[in-house]
Amino acid sequence: SAADLDADRRVVQRFIGACLRSILDQLGPQHELIVVDDGSSDNTLALVFQAQEAWPGNNFHVFSQANEGIPSARNHCLRVAVGDYIAFIDGDDMMLPGSLSAMDQAIAAHQPDVIACDFRMWHPDEPAKTRSVRMGYPVGRLLRDQDTILNNFFADRQMYIWSNVFRRE
Repeated sequence: SAADLDADRRVVQRFIGACLRSILDQLGPQHELIVVDDGSSDNTLALVFQAQEAWPGNNFHVFSQANEGIPSARNHCLRVAVGDYIAFIDGDDMMLPGSLSAMDQAIAAHQPDVIACDFRMWHPDEPAKTRSVRMGYPVGRLLRDQDTILNNFFADRQMYIWSNVFRRE
Protein backbone atom coordinates (compact mmCIF):
# COMPACT_ATOMS: atom_id res chain seq x y z
CA SER A 1 0.00 0.00 0.00
CA ALA A 2 1.03 3.65 -0.28
CA ALA A 3 1.27 3.92 3.53
CA ASP A 4 3.66 0.93 3.66
CA LEU A 5 5.81 2.44 0.91
CA ASP A 6 6.02 5.76 2.78
CA ALA A 7 6.95 3.92 5.99
CA ASP A 8 9.71 2.00 4.14
CA ARG A 9 11.13 5.25 2.77
CA ARG A 10 11.22 6.80 6.27
CA VAL A 11 13.33 3.87 7.44
CA VAL A 12 16.13 5.03 5.15
CA GLN A 13 16.11 8.51 6.70
CA ARG A 14 16.55 6.90 10.14
CA PHE A 15 19.58 4.85 9.10
CA ILE A 16 21.29 6.61 6.17
CA GLY A 17 23.76 8.43 8.43
CA ALA A 18 24.95 5.23 10.09
CA CYS A 19 25.01 3.47 6.72
CA LEU A 20 27.21 6.14 5.13
CA ARG A 21 29.54 6.35 8.16
CA SER A 22 30.02 2.57 8.10
CA ILE A 23 31.21 2.82 4.49
CA LEU A 24 33.10 6.12 4.65
CA ASP A 25 35.10 4.91 7.68
CA GLN A 26 36.57 2.24 5.37
CA LEU A 27 36.60 4.03 2.02
CA GLY A 28 40.04 4.38 0.50
CA PRO A 29 41.11 6.27 -2.62
CA GLN A 30 40.79 3.04 -4.64
CA HIS A 31 37.05 2.85 -3.83
CA GLU A 32 34.09 4.90 -4.95
CA LEU A 33 30.80 5.40 -3.18
CA ILE A 34 27.82 6.05 -5.43
CA VAL A 35 24.51 6.98 -3.84
CA VAL A 36 21.42 6.96 -6.03
CA ASP A 37 18.48 8.64 -4.32
CA ASP A 38 15.37 7.04 -5.78
CA GLY A 39 12.89 9.84 -5.24
CA SER A 40 13.00 9.98 -1.45
CA SER A 41 10.29 12.19 0.02
CA ASP A 42 11.89 12.74 3.42
CA ASN A 43 15.22 14.18 4.58
CA THR A 44 17.37 11.35 3.20
CA LEU A 45 18.89 13.27 0.28
CA ALA A 46 19.79 16.25 2.50
CA LEU A 47 21.54 13.89 4.92
CA VAL A 48 23.45 12.30 2.04
CA PHE A 49 24.57 15.72 0.80
CA GLN A 50 25.72 16.63 4.33
CA ALA A 51 27.85 13.49 4.46
CA GLN A 52 29.24 14.20 0.99
CA GLU A 53 30.20 17.76 1.96
CA ALA A 54 32.04 16.46 5.02
CA TRP A 55 33.92 13.80 3.01
CA PRO A 56 37.37 15.03 1.95
CA GLY A 57 37.79 12.77 -1.08
CA ASN A 58 36.41 13.06 -4.60
CA ASN A 59 35.21 9.44 -4.70
CA PHE A 60 31.74 9.99 -3.20
CA HIS A 61 29.10 10.68 -5.85
CA VAL A 62 25.41 11.42 -5.42
CA PHE A 63 22.71 11.07 -8.06
CA SER A 64 19.01 11.66 -7.75
CA GLN A 65 16.17 10.31 -9.86
CA ALA A 66 12.39 10.17 -9.71
CA ASN A 67 11.11 7.15 -7.80
CA GLU A 68 11.50 4.25 -10.23
CA GLY A 69 12.26 1.46 -7.78
CA ILE A 70 15.31 -0.40 -6.57
CA PRO A 71 16.19 -2.11 -9.90
CA SER A 72 16.28 1.25 -11.68
CA ALA A 73 18.47 2.77 -8.95
CA ARG A 74 20.89 -0.17 -9.14
CA ASN A 75 21.03 0.04 -12.93
CA HIS A 76 21.77 3.78 -12.61
CA CYS A 77 24.65 2.84 -10.32
CA LEU A 78 25.99 0.35 -12.84
CA ARG A 79 25.88 2.98 -15.62
CA VAL A 80 27.99 5.50 -13.70
CA ALA A 81 30.36 3.18 -11.80
CA VAL A 82 33.94 2.97 -13.00
CA GLY A 83 35.31 0.32 -10.61
CA ASP A 84 35.91 -3.30 -11.48
CA TYR A 85 33.71 -4.58 -8.63
CA ILE A 86 30.28 -3.55 -7.36
CA ALA A 87 28.72 -4.01 -3.92
CA PHE A 88 25.10 -2.92 -3.57
CA ILE A 89 24.26 -1.58 -0.12
CA ASP A 90 20.79 -0.42 0.81
CA GLY A 91 20.30 2.76 2.84
CA ASP A 92 19.24 0.85 5.93
CA ASP A 93 22.31 -1.45 5.87
CA MET A 94 25.67 -1.04 7.54
CA MET A 95 29.04 -2.38 6.47
CA LEU A 96 30.94 -4.08 9.27
CA PRO A 97 34.44 -2.69 10.02
CA GLY A 98 37.11 -4.36 7.90
CA SER A 99 34.69 -5.45 5.17
CA LEU A 100 36.21 -3.38 2.35
CA SER A 101 39.72 -4.46 3.30
CA ALA A 102 38.71 -8.14 3.29
CA MET A 103 37.05 -7.70 -0.11
CA ASP A 104 40.14 -5.93 -1.46
CA GLN A 105 42.31 -8.84 -0.28
CA ALA A 106 40.03 -11.45 -1.88
CA ILE A 107 39.98 -9.52 -5.15
CA ALA A 108 43.77 -9.08 -5.20
CA ALA A 109 44.35 -12.77 -4.47
CA HIS A 110 41.75 -14.35 -6.75
CA GLN A 111 39.98 -11.83 -9.05
CA PRO A 112 36.69 -13.71 -8.50
CA ASP A 113 33.50 -13.07 -10.42
CA VAL A 114 31.52 -13.01 -7.15
CA ILE A 115 32.37 -12.76 -3.47
CA ALA A 116 29.69 -14.23 -1.20
CA CYS A 117 29.65 -12.47 2.18
CA ASP A 118 28.39 -13.53 5.58
CA PHE A 119 26.16 -10.90 7.17
CA ARG A 120 24.05 -9.92 10.15
CA MET A 121 20.31 -9.46 9.93
CA TRP A 122 19.98 -6.27 11.99
CA HIS A 123 16.69 -5.41 13.67
CA PRO A 124 17.31 -2.26 15.75
CA ASP A 125 13.68 -2.08 16.88
CA GLU A 126 13.56 -5.80 17.73
CA PRO A 127 17.08 -6.76 18.97
CA ALA A 128 16.02 -10.35 19.70
CA LYS A 129 15.63 -10.86 15.93
CA THR A 130 19.19 -9.70 15.18
CA ARG A 131 21.29 -12.67 14.07
CA SER A 132 24.38 -13.58 12.10
CA VAL A 133 23.96 -15.47 8.86
CA ARG A 134 26.85 -17.66 7.77
CA MET A 135 26.90 -18.64 4.14
CA GLY A 136 27.66 -22.30 3.43
CA TYR A 137 30.70 -21.55 1.29
CA PRO A 138 34.15 -22.49 2.62
CA VAL A 139 35.75 -19.36 4.11
CA GLY A 140 38.59 -17.89 2.06
CA ARG A 141 38.46 -20.50 -0.68
CA LEU A 142 37.97 -19.90 -4.36
CA LEU A 143 35.30 -22.19 -5.75
CA ARG A 144 35.39 -23.07 -9.43
CA ASP A 145 33.16 -26.15 -9.52
CA GLN A 146 29.74 -25.03 -10.76
CA ASP A 147 27.84 -27.77 -8.92
CA THR A 148 29.43 -26.87 -5.57
CA ILE A 149 28.70 -23.18 -6.10
CA LEU A 150 25.08 -23.73 -7.08
CA ASN A 151 24.40 -26.36 -4.40
CA ASN A 152 25.61 -23.98 -1.67
CA PHE A 153 23.80 -21.04 -3.22
CA PHE A 154 20.42 -22.77 -3.34
CA ALA A 155 20.88 -24.63 -0.03
CA ASP A 156 21.44 -21.37 1.86
CA ARG A 157 18.56 -19.56 0.19
CA GLN A 158 20.24 -16.30 1.22
CA MET A 159 19.97 -14.77 -2.22
CA TYR A 160 20.33 -11.12 -1.31
CA ILE A 161 22.07 -8.93 -3.84
CA TRP A 162 23.58 -6.88 -1.01
CA SER A 163 25.39 -9.90 0.47
CA ASN A 164 27.53 -10.35 -2.63
CA VAL A 165 30.20 -8.38 -4.45
CA PHE A 166 30.17 -8.69 -8.23
CA ARG A 167 32.71 -8.16 -10.94
CA ARG A 168 31.12 -5.25 -12.85
CA GLU A 169 31.61 -6.70 -16.32
